[in-house]
Amino acid sequence: MRTRLFGIALLGLVLAGPMLAGAAGQVPNPAAATVLLKSGERISGEFLDIRQNAVRLRTDDGRERRIPVSAVTVIDFGGPAENLPSVEFADATPEHQVILLTRGQRDIGQLVSIEREEEVVRREGTLYVTFRSADGRVDRYPIHVVKRLYLTDPPQAAIAYVPEEPARADLEPGISHHVTVPAQTRWTATNIRVREGQLVTFAAEGQIRLSFDAEDIATPAGSKVRRLAERAPMPQKLAGSLMGRIDNSEPFGIGDQTEPLRMPASGRLYLGINDDHFDDNQGAFHVTVTPQPVRRTTQD
Repeated sequence: MRTRLFGIALLGLVLAGPMLAGAAGQVPNPAAATVLLKSGERISGEFLDIRQNAVRLRTDDGRERRIPVSAVTVIDFGGPAENLPSVEFADATPEHQVILLTRGQRDIGQLVSIEREEEVVRREGTLYVTFRSADGRVDRYPIHVVKRLYLTDPPQAAIAYVPEEPARADLEPGISHHVTVPAQTRWTATNIRVREGQLVTFAAEGQIRLSFDAEDIATPAGSKVRRLAERAPMPQKLAGSLMGRIDNSEPFGIGDQTEPLRMPASGRLYLGINDDHFDDNQGAFHVTVTPQPVRRTTQD
C-alpha cells in the first residue's frame, strides 16, 4: 500500500513546459474533444494541452477555456462523453486513471502530461499523451490514437450500463456463478445482475498479498494483522477484505460470511478488494455467488 499519488503526479508533471523536439515544418494537429466535469457539465472544442493544473480548450467561438484538472472526470477525444460503458472505467481510482486507445487497448496507471512537441522557433508540433502504466512503463501516444481518458469515475448520468451477456441471475435463481477477483484490480465486473432486496449468498476463499511485504496477507475477511487502509473504498473495514458494489452505487462489505446478503440496489454486481493501492498486490480470491429467488410482481 502506498500513499495517494494522483494529485502529486499531475501537479508535478503538467507544470512542465512543452518539450523541445520535432522535425522542421510540422503543422498544428487539432484534436476535437469533450471534457466532462464532475458537475455533469460538458465543454467541447479543440484540445490544446494541460498546463498549470488546467485543461485548455479552444471553443467554437475562438475563446480559450481553462478548466481545473481537479474538476474533470473524462476527456473524450472526438466523442460527446455520453453513454460511457462502466467496464471502461471500473478500475479508475484516486491513484489510477484509465486510458482507452482507438484500437481497443486499455491501460491503467497515471496521466503524466498532454502537451505538444515544439520547435525552438515555436511552431506547434504534434499533441502527445504521456501515460505511466501501473507496472512503471511510460508510453507516449500521438493524440489521434487516444479515444478517452478517465481521471475519475464519471457522473451517474453519463454512464450506460450495458451487460456484456444476457442477464441470468434473476431468471435462474439458485444457479451458482464462479468469479475470480484479482488482487491487482479494485473492481471486477461480473455477469450477474441482481434486484434490490434480493438475497445473494457469497462463498469466498483464497488469500492475497497487499504489498511487497510477504507478511502483508489478507483472506476474504481482510488483513491477517487487522490493519486498515485509509483511502480504501471502505476505510472502516479491514484492508484487503472482499466487498461488493451494484453498478456505481456505494460499496458494501462481504468478507468471509456465508449468510445471504440483501442487495442494496438493482443492477450489475461488481466484486472488489478493499485496498487503496494495487500495483504491489498479488493473488486472487475465488468467489461462488448464488442469487436466491426473487418474488415476482404483476409489473414483472
